[in-house]
Amino acid sequence: MVDVRIRVRIEDFDFPKDGLSKLDYWFYGREGGDFVYYEDKLFGKEDKVLLKNLRGEPEIRVAPITPKIDRFYAPRSRGSLSSIVSAVRQIKQIEKGYLAIHASCVSKNGEGILLAAFPNVGKTLSAHQLLSSNNEFRYISDDTVLVDSKGMAYLTAFPSAAGYYDFLRFIKPKSVGRLKYYTSFIKSWFMHKNKVLNRLLRPPHFNLAEIYPTAPQTKVKVVCTLEIGQKQIKSTSPEDMMKKIMAINEYSLPRFYNNPFIKVYDYFNPGYIDKIRRKERDNLLSFLTNCECYNLACNDWNWASLIKELIG
Repeated sequence: MVDVRIRVRIEDFDFPKDGLSKLDYWFYGREGGDFVYYEDKLFGKEDKVLLKNLRGEPEIRVAPITPKIDRFYAPRSRGSLSSIVSAVRQIKQIEKGYLAIHASCVSKNGEGILLAAFPNVGKTLSAHQLLSSNNEFRYISDDTVLVDSKGMAYLTAFPSAAGYYDFLRFIKPKSVGRLKYYTSFIKSWFMHKNKVLNRLLRPPHFNLAEIYPTAPQTKVKVVCTLEIGQKQIKSTSPEDMMKKIMAINEYSLPRFYNNPFIKVYDYFNPGYIDKIRRKERDNLLSFLTNCECYNLACNDWNWASLIKELIG
């Protein structure tokens, strides 16, 4: 698994601004400087963030007030501290040959099946269907999976939403505990019956890694996109699959190059972020090179039958 070290220090600090250029009201930097400094005043307190050494082992220094501000509402000018850390982590992962894909992934007999899709198309559902239909399948991920340029996918578990019908089909009391099962069932039923509640409330979430057997990693053999439409199993090239997955990621995942700190860093260090973006595409294409790639579509949400028809 990728080892990414980001040092985050919360402390009072001063950062000299003499000789620096200022962008907008808050950001400071210098041409070719491996840092970005942010400073603002809120309620008489100094909200300060320093990102430095992005090309090496990154460090983020923040004033003590900054995490407290983020608990209420992170300023749009800088984004949340967690979003800055996430953007830096993405960059360092890409440099080491990894990337995240908005996809579910399961493994059977050591060979992985990765299913990439836009939100609400069927990633979690397809994982449920495969894992519950055959005890040879092992869970890797059902939302966003970490992969590397050598074709490996790594266990990446997140709590996932369970709709009413998914709940009835796949969630059992013994899997999550009776109390959580029945309270979650009642909530999902009310949300299913009331469109207003369905929009306002957060649906029940479950960690599939706690329900199904897992594998720490798998060599991916088959990569598919999922679409709602007329039934289709269509072979495609790794190059076209790379373009589709990049589009899925662009829509579905926070992108490092959209973070305000990274945008300012890119201004003072032209070319560096473009290099990282090219590296991400290279990592993905290398990951896909030895995979069988398909575009799948169906109208009845029965992803398992399509996949089983594909892999036998």
